[in-house]
Amino acid sequence: TFNNCFHGVNLCWYNNASAPVCTIENAVFTSNNLLYPFINVAAAPRTEAGVYLANYRNLEIATGNTFAGLKYGVRAEEANSILIRQNSFNNCSVGVSAASFALNPLASFYKTIENNFNGCRTAMQFSGTSMHIGNNNINTLSPADNSSIGIFVRGCHFDIQPQNTFNNCYFGCILMNNGLDPSTIKNNDFNNNVIGVWAFGNNGFPFAGGVQITCNRFDNGAIAIAVQDYIVGGVLLTTGSLDNQGNCGPFNQNPADNVFNQT
Repeated sequence: TFNNCFHGVNLCWYNNASAPVCTIENAVFTSNNLLYPFINVAAAPRTEAGVYLANYRNLEIATGNTFAGLKYGVRAEEANSILIRQNSFNNCSVGVSAASFALNPLASFYKTIENNFNGCRTAMQFSGTSMHIGNNNINTLSPADNSSIGIFVRGCHFDIQPQNTFNNCYFGCILMNNGLDPSTIKNNDFNNNVIGVWAFGNNGFPFAGGVQITCNRFDNGAIAIAVQDYIVGGVLLTTGSLDNQGNCGPFNQNPADNVFNQT
């Protein structure tokens, strides 16, 4: 158990590129107020990260870890071949956060599967990475929250499928400038979210490629899929765009086949 540590486990000063896979399992990371020298009575600072890693490789954070009340459950920078599986993230500011500045997102790969996120402001956020995200449950036990985000992705190559459930979020998925690389959001359930998928900036272009949003179910939301320009300070930086969704042409038909339901 790691209680009120600044970092529970810090993996930053060892180049393990040639080492076998390392594991973190069945650990508990909790925080309600850091102790001296971090204590601040007014702010009540919490653990910065349960697991923090930078330039690390071949790590499994899997099987029964619990992250509760932290700023970040898992925070990673320039890491690769990271498996995050069968963990619980409860009441964290961010459950899983990963970023890379590599020119190719494939240089930083994460597999995030079979996790439960409840009461996190942002369940998962990724920037400049590649990911497979499947069978995760977001806010299954949490009531509606008008400020929460399921998954935020920026400049990534991703496969968000299958059977991720997004419940009671303001934004189920936010897509920001992921470009023309083929990525998918497929076979997921969006329930009681204000906006299911919000794509702003360049997330594809007709007949050129980009994100495909197919075979999902959207229930009881205000907007299922929204596309918007990327505007900062009133200045248009990137026109909002998506590729044509699915293929309804005369040959090799593969319709988008999303379901929209309002009760």
